[in-house]
Amino acid sequence: MASNDLDKVSAQFWSEFLKAIHDQGVKAPYDRWYVRRAEQYIEAYPGQSLDQHRGENVQSYLEDIGRKQTLADWQYWKDSAQSLESGHATIARDTPPDPAPARQRQRTGDDRGVNAIRRQHGELITKLVVEIRRRAYSIRTEQAYEQWVCRFIAFSKNRDPRELCTERGH
Repeated sequence: MASNDLDKVSAQFWSEFLKAIHDQGVKAPYDRWYVRRAEQYIEAYPGQSLDQHRGENVQSYLEDIGRKQTLADWQYWKDSAQSLESGHATIARDTPPDPAPARQRQRTGDDRGVNAIRRQHGELITKLVVEIRRRAYSIRTEQAYEQWVCRFIAFSKNRDPRELCTERGH
């Protein structure tokens, strides 16, 4: 294949690669990171055309770079990586709302009856969490709102907030 034809094939490959990662939601300038990693992968297999690569090649490559002592743990995927709990801030949005989150279930003491409030008012708490997630608030905001609602219910002698009104009838 002539050098000019090779350049066209290469340009087409990278164009399709960028389109594929953009379709997955990767935006510039972060797409350059993916291109660089793909270039490093290709360089690791000189003389082997891409149509000869299989999933095992990628797995082997990732395992090899994972063994390098110069990489920090966060720079590659490790088979030994621990799973994060469903309430962890980085993945909590991807898990269904739980009226009794893990961080509360793990407490030994019952912080002002919060666990009892969550059990009794679970449907209300779940609706709150669903709405907060629909609005794309941060997970820490979600947790703060959830805690304040539980405290308010406790202050209101465990009454449903939707049924509360002021003495003046508002």
